Amino acid sequence: MIRHRQGEQPREYQWILRPNASLNRRQAKMLIGVMGLGMAAIGTGFALAGAWPVLPFSGAELWLLGYGLTRSMRESAVREIITLDREKLRIERAVPDVERFHEFLRAWVRIEWSGPTRLNECGRLYVGSHGKQVEIGAFLIEEEKQALAQSLQQALSSEF
Repeated sequence: MIRHRQGEQPREYQWILRPNASLNRRQAKMLIGVMGLGMAAIGTGFALAGAWPVLPFSGAELWLLGYGLTRSMRESAVREIITLDREKLRIERAVPDVERFHEFLRAWVRIEWSGPTRLNECGRLYVGSHGKQVEIGAFLIEEEKQALAQSLQQALSSEF
Protein backbone atom coordinates (compact mmCIF):
# COMPACT_ATOMS: atom_id res chain seq x y z
CA MET A 1 0.00 0.00 0.00
CA ILE A 2 1.33 3.44 -0.92
CA ARG A 3 0.41 6.63 0.90
CA HIS A 4 1.64 9.90 -0.57
CA ARG A 5 1.70 13.08 1.46
CA GLN A 6 3.30 16.47 1.72
CA GLY A 7 6.40 16.38 3.91
CA GLU A 8 6.90 18.12 7.21
CA GLN A 9 8.82 20.97 5.60
CA PRO A 10 7.67 23.06 2.64
CA ARG A 11 8.39 21.55 -0.77
CA GLU A 12 9.07 18.12 0.65
CA TYR A 13 7.35 14.99 -0.63
CA GLN A 14 6.91 11.71 1.20
CA TRP A 15 5.79 8.25 0.16
CA ILE A 16 5.01 5.73 2.88
CA LEU A 17 5.07 2.12 1.71
CA ARG A 18 3.78 -0.82 3.68
CA PRO A 19 2.58 -4.34 2.84
CA ASN A 20 -1.11 -5.05 2.63
CA ALA A 21 -2.19 -6.68 5.89
CA SER A 22 -5.43 -8.61 6.15
CA LEU A 23 -5.60 -8.74 9.96
CA ASN A 24 -4.68 -6.47 12.83
CA ARG A 25 -3.54 -7.82 16.22
CA ARG A 26 -6.99 -7.79 17.76
CA GLN A 27 -8.50 -9.70 14.84
CA ALA A 28 -5.65 -12.25 14.93
CA LYS A 29 -6.25 -12.86 18.65
CA MET A 30 -9.96 -13.30 18.00
CA LEU A 31 -9.23 -15.78 15.21
CA ILE A 32 -6.93 -17.81 17.48
CA GLY A 33 -9.57 -17.76 20.23
CA VAL A 34 -12.42 -18.89 17.96
CA MET A 35 -10.28 -21.59 16.35
CA GLY A 36 -9.08 -22.72 19.80
CA LEU A 37 -12.66 -23.06 21.05
CA GLY A 38 -13.68 -24.96 17.94
CA MET A 39 -10.69 -27.30 18.14
CA ALA A 40 -11.27 -27.87 21.86
CA ALA A 41 -14.92 -28.77 21.26
CA ILE A 42 -14.10 -31.17 18.44
CA GLY A 43 -11.14 -32.66 20.33
CA THR A 44 -13.26 -33.17 23.44
CA GLY A 45 -15.94 -34.89 21.40
CA PHE A 46 -13.41 -37.28 19.90
CA ALA A 47 -11.77 -37.85 23.31
CA LEU A 48 -15.13 -38.76 24.86
CA ALA A 49 -15.69 -41.19 21.99
CA GLY A 50 -12.38 -42.86 22.83
CA ALA A 51 -10.13 -41.24 20.23
CA TRP A 52 -8.03 -39.30 22.73
CA PRO A 53 -4.91 -39.04 20.44
CA VAL A 54 -6.78 -36.31 18.55
CA LEU A 55 -6.14 -33.84 21.41
CA PRO A 56 -2.34 -33.44 20.98
CA PHE A 57 -2.73 -33.01 17.23
CA SER A 58 -5.42 -30.42 17.80
CA GLY A 59 -3.09 -28.50 20.13
CA ALA A 60 -0.22 -28.74 17.63
CA GLU A 61 -2.49 -27.45 14.87
CA LEU A 62 -3.51 -24.47 17.01
CA TRP A 63 0.14 -23.75 17.86
CA LEU A 64 1.08 -23.83 14.13
CA LEU A 65 -1.76 -21.44 13.31
CA GLY A 66 -0.55 -19.05 16.03
CA TYR A 67 3.04 -19.31 14.80
CA GLY A 68 2.00 -18.61 11.21
CA LEU A 69 -0.10 -15.61 12.20
CA THR A 70 2.72 -14.24 14.35
CA ARG A 71 5.17 -14.49 11.44
CA SER A 72 2.67 -12.89 9.08
CA MET A 73 2.04 -10.00 11.48
CA ARG A 74 5.78 -9.47 11.89
CA GLU A 75 6.32 -9.37 8.12
CA SER A 76 3.49 -6.87 7.68
CA ALA A 77 5.15 -4.47 10.16
CA VAL A 78 7.76 -3.45 7.55
CA ARG A 79 7.67 0.22 6.49
CA GLU A 80 9.58 2.18 3.87
CA ILE A 81 9.49 5.97 3.95
CA ILE A 82 10.79 7.80 0.89
CA THR A 83 11.40 11.52 1.41
CA LEU A 84 12.31 13.90 -1.40
CA ASP A 85 13.42 17.46 -0.70
CA ARG A 86 15.41 20.07 -2.61
CA GLU A 87 18.79 18.37 -2.23
CA LYS A 88 18.32 14.67 -1.57
CA LEU A 89 16.19 11.57 -1.71
CA ARG A 90 16.15 9.58 1.54
CA ILE A 91 14.89 6.01 1.87
CA GLU A 92 14.22 4.77 5.40
CA ARG A 93 13.45 1.13 6.03
CA ALA A 94 11.83 0.26 9.32
CA VAL A 95 11.95 -3.49 9.77
CA PRO A 96 11.07 -4.74 13.26
CA ASP A 97 14.11 -4.19 15.52
CA VAL A 98 16.22 -2.75 12.64
CA GLU A 99 16.22 0.62 10.91
CA ARG A 100 18.29 1.42 7.83
CA PHE A 101 18.45 4.41 5.55
CA HIS A 102 19.99 5.39 2.23
CA GLU A 103 20.50 8.90 0.86
CA PHE A 104 21.05 10.01 -2.72
CA LEU A 105 21.65 13.46 -4.18
CA ARG A 106 18.45 14.52 -5.91
CA ALA A 107 20.15 15.68 -9.10
CA TRP A 108 21.72 12.26 -9.71
CA VAL A 109 18.90 9.93 -8.72
CA ARG A 110 17.73 7.46 -11.35
CA ILE A 111 14.64 5.29 -11.17
CA GLU A 112 15.10 1.89 -12.83
CA TRP A 113 12.40 -0.64 -13.53
CA SER A 114 13.42 -4.24 -14.04
CA GLY A 115 10.50 -6.17 -15.50
CA PRO A 116 9.66 -9.74 -14.54
CA THR A 117 11.98 -12.37 -16.00
CA ARG A 118 9.71 -15.36 -15.43
CA LEU A 119 6.01 -16.10 -15.39
CA ASN A 120 4.26 -15.19 -12.09
CA GLU A 121 7.14 -12.99 -10.99
CA CYS A 122 6.93 -9.30 -10.11
CA GLY A 123 9.24 -6.69 -11.53
CA ARG A 124 11.70 -4.83 -9.33
CA LEU A 125 11.96 -1.10 -8.74
CA TYR A 126 15.39 0.37 -8.03
CA VAL A 127 16.50 3.84 -6.97
CA GLY A 128 20.13 4.75 -7.22
CA SER A 129 23.00 6.92 -8.33
CA HIS A 130 26.75 6.62 -8.78
CA GLY A 131 26.66 2.83 -9.09
CA LYS A 132 24.73 2.28 -5.86
CA GLN A 133 21.19 0.92 -6.15
CA VAL A 134 18.51 0.12 -3.60
CA GLU A 135 15.36 -1.89 -4.27
CA ILE A 136 12.22 -0.23 -2.98
CA GLY A 137 8.73 -1.59 -2.48
CA ALA A 138 9.68 -5.26 -2.82
CA PHE A 139 6.41 -6.18 -1.07
CA LEU A 140 4.19 -4.11 -3.41
CA ILE A 141 2.19 -5.58 -6.27
CA GLU A 142 3.12 -4.83 -9.88
CA GLU A 143 0.60 -2.00 -10.40
CA GLU A 144 1.63 -0.26 -7.17
CA LYS A 145 5.31 -0.43 -8.15
CA GLN A 146 4.57 1.11 -11.53
CA ALA A 147 2.48 3.88 -9.94
CA LEU A 148 5.25 4.56 -7.43
CA ALA A 149 7.86 4.73 -10.20
CA GLN A 150 5.76 7.25 -12.15
CA SER A 151 5.07 9.35 -9.06
CA LEU A 152 8.75 9.41 -8.08
CA GLN A 153 9.82 10.27 -11.63
CA GLN A 154 7.34 13.16 -11.79
CA ALA A 155 8.46 14.52 -8.42
CA LEU A 156 12.13 14.24 -9.38
CA SER A 157 11.60 16.09 -12.65
CA SER A 158 9.48 18.87 -11.11
CA GLU A 159 11.04 22.18 -10.19
CA PHE A 160 11.30 23.18 -6.55
